[in-house]
Amino acid sequence: MRRHRDTAHSLGIRSKYRSDNPHCELSEMLQRKGLIGYIDDGRVEIHHIVGGSGRVDLVSNLITLSPYVHRLVEQMPIAGRIICLICKATKHEIVPSEYRKCSGQRLLGWLANHEADVPGWMVEMYDELMLIVEDIEDE
Repeated sequence: MRRHRDTAHSLGIRSKYRSDNPHCELSEMLQRKGLIGYIDDGRVEIHHIVGGSGRVDLVSNLITLSPYVHRLVEQMPIAGRIICLICKATKHEIVPSEYRKCSGQRLLGWLANHEADVPGWMVEMYDELMLIVEDIEDE
């Protein structure tokens, strides 16, 4: 697995992920919370949950977002990552060992270190995410 190189393999992973997830994975949740009134128009972009120069193309690190939601997530990197992880948890696509490969950190540790950054509307979902991660990180 190469980091930050658009190889044929990594492009294939992103292409398949986009075709398997053709709609914004966060729009509905954000609309239910009253955070956006935006309706998903069907356009999606691939977002790396753990991005930056060392981004890794793994299903557990990818999420499809509308351009609008993608900008929102990028503008709030900590809350944005947590929202994406909550979404991945609902799809059973969190793999703590892969998170560690992507970030160099244990997922549970990263979440605990950022608990104070969780917006009020996200606290209940964050708590559920912590329970899920505690269960699967111990496996």
